[in-house]
Amino acid sequence: SFFGEMGMMVKMPRSATVTTKERCLLAKMRGSDFKNFLKLCPDIQASLHQDARERMVRKLYAFRLPFFAGIPKNKLLKLANLCELREHEAGTELIQEGTIGNSFFIIIHGVVNVVQGGNTVVRLAQGAYFGEVSMITHTPHAATITCHSDVVLLSVSNESFHEFFGESEELWAEFEMRALGENMRLEHILKHQLGHELFKQHLENEFAPEHIEFWDAVRGFRKGEVTYDFILSNFIGPDSKTPINVSSQMSQKVIDNPETLESFDECFIEVYNLMKRDNFERFKKTELFKELLDSLHNYTTQGQSVDQADLRRAEMSFRSKASSSSAESVP
Repeated sequence: SFFGEMGMMVKMPRSATVTTKERCLLAKMRGSDFKNFLKLCPDIQASLHQDARERMVRKLYAFRLPFFAGIPKNKLLKLANLCELREHEAGTELIQEGTIGNSFFIIIHGVVNVVQGGNTVVRLAQGAYFGEVSMITHTPHAATITCHSDVVLLSVSNESFHEFFGESEELWAEFEMRALGENMRLEHILKHQLGHELFKQHLENEFAPEHIEFWDAVRGFRKGEVTYDFILSNFIGPDSKTPINVSSQMSQKVIDNPETLESFDECFIEVYNLMKRDNFERFKKTELFKELLDSLHNYTTQGQSVDQADLRRAEMSFRSKASSSSAESVP
């Protein structure tokens, strides 16, 4: 067994303390000798770098950061294979405002500044990510990103970004929401964990939670996770527990026809359009919607100092059950 190699490969604090449990005989290698050794053994160097990327990804996953909630654990190794581990010193410019992006970044260690018009609007730390909006929308970066401290990043190329994240419905919804900001669509919110939670809370405030519960149930039915009879007894027809707001003709059509995977499609579309037309428009005027925008690290926070913006993001990270905030308060 060996240990200590990460501290010499990547410039960041050690993640654990190692103590002897019994009498040991160890071979110790200085950092300069270790680096020379890796130069002479490229296969070992490649293997250690791969291991480092995997450990970094697992580390972020272990923190239960909202970003990683949408990535199945068995896909984390694939993400590590597509990433490049990068180190930058304080003051380094990572992204320039007005340029088109070709990389996506996840912060492993350190703090970066988000600068617009020469002013720092927020600082991002471990678990935060940036660069995706420009690649999704093919528009220039909205801000300059500089290293506030020495940082360690995972970077993903444009091609690998679309290859990997395009497979995750929730993550792609988050990227779209960040890109569209206040113009995000209901379809994205419903596929996003925190967005779904906040919109459901809004519907409960409007005494109409059955709409999103029906929407969820139909999606579960299509995946084989919810039964036909459950949806029928809870949402369809006047005798159901919490009938959805669709016409009696539409409900009767479902009851009269035999069960198929398409049984609820017409009602599903009707309920979605109802939520979009009424509930969603009112939702966008609430504090819940502002919370959602803040949680996405939207860089257009107006009327707030850097401290206030960072505190707001920290509160939302806590709400999302993250054990480590994605934003760091400015000292």
